[in-house]
Amino acid sequence: MANQAQNMVDTEIEHLKHFIKKLGGKNDKGQYEVTFGTLFDDEEGQNIFEAIVGTLKAAKKRKIIKFKGQILLKGAHDNVIITLLVGNEDAAAAAAPKANDEQDKPKDAAAEPAEDASASTEQQNNDAEENKAAEQ
Repeated sequence: MANQAQNMVDTEIEHLKHFIKKLGGKNDKGQYEVTFGTLFDDEEGQNIFEAIVGTLKAAKKRKIIKFKGQILLKGAHDNVIITLLVGNEDAAAAAAPKANDEQDKPKDAAAEPAEDASASTEQQNNDAEENKAAEQ
């Protein structure tokens, strides 16, 4: 039963990442950002999330997102910026997350597949640099 609850939280966090990308924009560091009010008021998001505040807390605890404060409340915190810390690749924003698919639940940003050729090439270049450094 605990495993089933964990899977539900994982799925909700994947949906959260998708909605931050869909509703937000990139900051100067290339990270997606959205205000709490925008995320909370989205009609499609309201139909997906059972408890957006709980999902935000879980994602913050896992260092997937960041925002100021401990908890966000509608109205009082509408202008608080939520920043996506992992999974900021553009290719991932194009497709909605699939429920119950373990491959769509990366543990870190490097684990996400890069679907577009430039992202894939960039990852290959990074891997080659890391291998070269490790060999030295």
